[in-house]
Amino acid sequence: MKKEEIDILQKFTSDNDSIFAESIRSCRAVVESKFYKNKSFLITSSNPSEGKTTFAFNLALSLEKSNTVLFIEGDLRRPTVLSRYVGFDNKSKGLGEIISGQCDLNEAINKIPGTKLGVITAGQVKIDMSDIVSKEQLKKFFDTLKINYDYLIIDSPPVQPVSDTLILAQAVDYSFFILRAEETKTGSLMNSIKKLKNVGAKIDGIILNDLNISHRGYGYYSYYQNYYAREASDLKKT
Repeated sequence: MKKEEIDILQKFTSDNDSIFAESIRSCRAVVESKFYKNKSFLITSSNPSEGKTTFAFNLALSLEKSNTVLFIEGDLRRPTVLSRYVGFDNKSKGLGEIISGQCDLNEAINKIPGTKLGVITAGQVKIDMSDIVSKEQLKKFFDTLKINYDYLIIDSPPVQPVSDTLILAQAVDYSFFILRAEETKTGSLMNSIKKLKNVGAKIDGIILNDLNISHRGYGYYSYYQNYYAREASDLKKT
């Protein structure tokens, strides 16, 4: 994992006074006020490199300050190599081993050093999730985890390249969609939404990432922070 990727993954804790950290806090405040506890949250996007892992992991770090939180690396085919970042054994067991019956849950839960944040990495098994597990089995798995955690944050694959997200979206309580400003194409976004709707899933919130607001004439700090709070306030409780 490149140094800049490590830096952004831990940016909420490493640069606590940054605008980025403030925007994450704004999203945390809305999640805590608008959504029920003991629920699962899927974080996804249309395509790779739109910022979903960065948002998901930093949101989990933020929520962990006053809640019990479990972060799940849900992309089994192209994981973020999170295990290397947090210093776990490179052969550590994860979600792939759990759903394929190769390990027990307790063997796969790790802690981020210096925090109470629990983590289940993707593990070593590279599989098509929809080939070996049903939405009912996944939902039962998440429901079991929710007994001990206030929030499950699931970093899923993007919608367009693979089918795994469609089965994950049917098993969670809420789904958040990440858009990268000036990069996410309208056609790709609409196609992704259609795919999710076709399996009965829905999008409960949209997060706009990497917005350049320097030309808008607002104070950079205040506008950026308020932007996230205002956008997130549109998320509806279900």
